[in-house]
Amino acid sequence: MEEYKKWMVQAKEDLKTAEILHENGRYYASVFFCHQSVEKGLKALLIKGRKDPGKTHSLSDLLEMIETDLGIQVPTRVEKAVNQILPHYTLSRYPDVSDSLPSRIYDVETSERIMRSCKEVLEWLNQSLQ
Repeated sequence: MEEYKKWMVQAKEDLKTAEILHENGRYYASVFFCHQSVEKGLKALLIKGRKDPGKTHSLSDLLEMIETDLGIQVPTRVEKAVNQILPHYTLSRYPDVSDSLPSRIYDVETSERIMRSCKEVLEWLNQSLQ
């Protein structure tokens, strides 16, 4: 299997994990796995374009690389979806990032909104990888 395909397969698996966590009320963990899913999907596109994404976890850095290094124009709707997910990389995991615990911050509505954003990005990535 080609390297970029491995990354995309794992991105889809992370989305499935996010859905399972959501169904079981683990909303903070669901949101984190959505971030992981999008990160791996963006890296898949970079790898297919022969660009090493490095070890960054920054979705905005990955988007910038896609536009700058690959010359791919990221649609506004995808940028908006990524921006919905961005703040949750640390907020969904660390108790010292906000006034409350991640397990208490996240609710069903937030988790659903982030999953919709994740699916929007993955849908665009699937089309872009063909």
